[in-house]
Amino acid sequence: MKTMRPLVLTLILALCAAIAAGCGSSSGSGGDDDPAALIPAGAPLYIEGVVRPDGQVRTDLEGALKKILRTDDPGAKISQLIDDGGKSDDITFKDDVEPWLGDRVGFAITALHNGQDADYAAVISSKDDAKAEKLLAKQKGDIVKRSYNGTDYRYDSKEKTATAVIDHRVVVATEGGLKAVVDGKGKDHLADANGLTAVRSKVAQDRIGLFYLDVQGFVRTISQQASSDPQVGAMLQSFASAAPKTLGAALQAQPDVLRIDAVSIGTPKSSTTSASGADILATLPGNSWLGLGVGDLGQTLDRVLQTVAGSGGITGVGVNALLEQFKKQTSLDLRQDVLGWMGDAGAFVGGTTSADLGGALVIKTTDPAKTKRTMAVLERYARQSSGTKISSLQGKGIDDGFTAQDTTGPAVHVALAGDRFVVAIGGKDVLEQAISPGRQLGSSPAFTAAAGKLGNGLRPSFYLDFTQVAKLIESFAGTNPDFQKARPYLAAFGAIVAGAKSEGSGVTRSRFVVTLR
Repeated sequence: MKTMRPLVLTLILALCAAIAAGCGSSSGSGGDDDPAALIPAGAPLYIEGVVRPDGQVRTDLEGALKKILRTDDPGAKISQLIDDGGKSDDITFKDDVEPWLGDRVGFAITALHNGQDADYAAVISSKDDAKAEKLLAKQKGDIVKRSYNGTDYRYDSKEKTATAVIDHRVVVATEGGLKAVVDGKGKDHLADANGLTAVRSKVAQDRIGLFYLDVQGFVRTISQQASSDPQVGAMLQSFASAAPKTLGAALQAQPDVLRIDAVSIGTPKSSTTSASGADILATLPGNSWLGLGVGDLGQTLDRVLQTVAGSGGITGVGVNALLEQFKKQTSLDLRQDVLGWMGDAGAFVGGTTSADLGGALVIKTTDPAKTKRTMAVLERYARQSSGTKISSLQGKGIDDGFTAQDTTGPAVHVALAGDRFVVAIGGKDVLEQAISPGRQLGSSPAFTAAAGKLGNGLRPSFYLDFTQVAKLIESFAGTNPDFQKARPYLAAFGAIVAGAKSEGSGVTRSRFVVTLR
């Protein structure tokens, strides 16, 4: 077993290991054991977990894990997983991990290199440094002992990983990541950064996990790596101007649901909308297992275009040039003649076998005449595709349309039906459902039950029925042994919904809910 394996297992299972390890503190907003206090302030991505939740948080997590792991004793099952992974190194959870494992763990990306490699650091709170050192000493591989600025560490030259105990925390990192941690001691650290502080204060406090992304810092780092191509760097910075400054999320667990409470902070006013995709999502076919709704699609895309095109520089000029090229080739103004008629939009997928699998994009139109002109351009380009047969589309409620069919793929139906522009893939029944669903998603029991768990006045604009997805996977996997092993665990998950709303001042609240069975 390589160096990282027992420690990575510890990190992955640490959130759950509390059930086997006893109780402790569930605080996630600082404190003496804060992993972020060892992470450099400029780290663009950080993930944190509470290892030893207590009280109701612990009880709820245990209830959720019983369903997910399909056992009445999830603690024992988790401990066994760790023990099985550590057999070759003579490592067990009870003897080698639990005695020193503290309350919290953290993981951060500290640097990116050439857009491919990254330095990282995983930090695990330690309540007994001597016992933590004993575990690190058990590592096997091409281990050499090194020292950097007074800090001794072990380095696996084959796995390119470094381990050390620093300030009552076990650090597992790339060598560059570990050196960044050492260099940052006594200086500015992530725990005091405004972005992480804001995220920790705004997301749910009764959490077992935390996610933080400094969007602007992340984009800035990638742009610097793209210095050999100034146009790519400029484009990234332009798109970043339409994005929030910071993203954050908290993971919560209850016996019947997993919930992610997320916020975006510092979203530009030009990228903020009060429109919701909830209304159109609820009107999609009731037998859909995937549904997505977007409010005022045309205006949303147009605002992004305006922001990027108005940013100046190479990217602004390039976007405006592309808009002009689009107009010359299609005789349509993208913003006025295409985006201008687009209202709320929804997409769905249904079917649990290859025979009935299909889906559609549905966009409300505010100007059917402009929509027809867009469809004429689509049909013209479809006719230019070799091997594709184009036929006129007629049927109940259809005002205009065509079907494109090649020799290998499914049929693509493009239709205007009243105030709905539809692009459907699959049989004619998929198109009919997109135009006039027999039963709408908003009345589906699985949908309404999951939607009720969002809370905070949120309505879902995303829906996934995992029970139907599992049936689709089974129709392809059949008696595959690996699928049969995973099948009981897949059955633990029900519906997934998500919704969002603006809270003003550049803050948008989002929630994701996964129901458990």
